Amino acid sequence: MRVGAARAVAVDWVREQARRDPGIQGAFFSGSTVGVPDEAVLPASSDVDVLLVRDEPGAKLGKFRHRGVLLEVTPVTWEDLGSPEDVLGSWVFAPCFRTDTVIADPTGRLAAIRERVAASFADPVWVRRRCAGVRRRIEEGLRQLDEGAPLHAQVTAWLFPTSLVAVLPLVAAGWDPTVRRRYV
Repeated sequence: MRVGAARAVAVDWVREQARRDPGIQGAFFSGSTVGVPDEAVLPASSDVDVLLVRDEPGAKLGKFRHRGVLLEVTPVTWEDLGSPEDVLGSWVFAPCFRTDTVIADPTGRLAAIRERVAASFADPVWVRRRCAGVRRRIEEGLRQLDEGAPLHAQVTAWLFPTSLVAVLPLVAAGWDPTVRRRYV
């Protein structure tokens, strides 16, 4: 399947859900399909990540198949996103808005975020801020290791923060730090 066709399935799913759930106030793509051309082939093992914006936290729907496409749907709140400047400084959210990833935006708030992020994404001030956020996440994760935990639990707890070291050059280069890219 082509990425564009897979994204179209995701858009249809979001529209169906938004009609049933008035708590959905917006939606956008994230992850490995962001910035990929519509004509590109979506690997069979790949999913299409969708973030649903709500006022209040919602349950993570996780991965599921919809009309032949593996979707991963995660709720975020407006508070999670913050202001356009908060998004611009976020290594997690900024890559989602450097191109047009917005699926649904009845309030116009996502368009405002996208406009601000797209205009300043490559500005060195914001790149440094995003890199500093990755470094903080690594340091905080390593500080939280429990030396009294069983060895297997310590190793597992150590894996995520140390894996983020591979994210730092991706963020500095302006790439979306997806799991697929971080281990290449």
